[in-house]
Amino acid sequence: MPTALINGVKLAYEVNGSGFPTVFLMGLGGDRKDWHEQVPAFADHYQTVTYDHRGTGESDKPETGYSIDQFADDCIGLLDHLKFDRVHLVGYSMGGRIAQLIASRYPSRVAALVLVATAAKANPLNLYSLKLGAYLYQNHGPSAAASVGPLIEFTHSYFSRNLPMLVDKLGAVPEMPMPLHAFLGHVSAIENHDTTE
Repeated sequence: MPTALINGVKLAYEVNGSGFPTVFLMGLGGDRKDWHEQVPAFADHYQTVTYDHRGTGESDKPETGYSIDQFADDCIGLLDHLKFDRVHLVGYSMGGRIAQLIASRYPSRVAALVLVATAAKANPLNLYSLKLGAYLYQNHGPSAAASVGPLIEFTHSYFSRNLPMLVDKLGAVPEMPMPLHAFLGHVSAIENHDTTE
């Protein structure tokens, strides 16, 4: 697994496939491995780039430096490292917030923008979910926080098809749980993000 030193932080990343580069930006608490279903589907036609944001997966987890601005700068730094002038950006949830900021600050670097389950600013349900996740992480650990994720991530039809699997996962500890300071840093970054202008 290659790494790159970007803005003073080691970021773990993977590049697969061939074709026009497409960067996948994961949401809160996730890492590059969470794109395991998408990468094989896209790698036949695109050069896919997935990476762990600072604070997640195998990337460094500094005590400070968590904001959507910083995540956007990290992404641009990784693109520079990989020598990609323009890419397609696919951003999920927090990753969509990062993608919005990149597109607005560095429009020449973005060939196409795909925003998935994201927003320009957190609404009251988002804010409550973030506060709940932070409370559970602080008081009951990463498995408790992970258990509420599906409530805001999936549709009713997904629950209908996958309820036994979701119930079986209740209480499961994430493979690479974030340290508390990094999780709270990501929560704060989302709370403070606003690209409505």
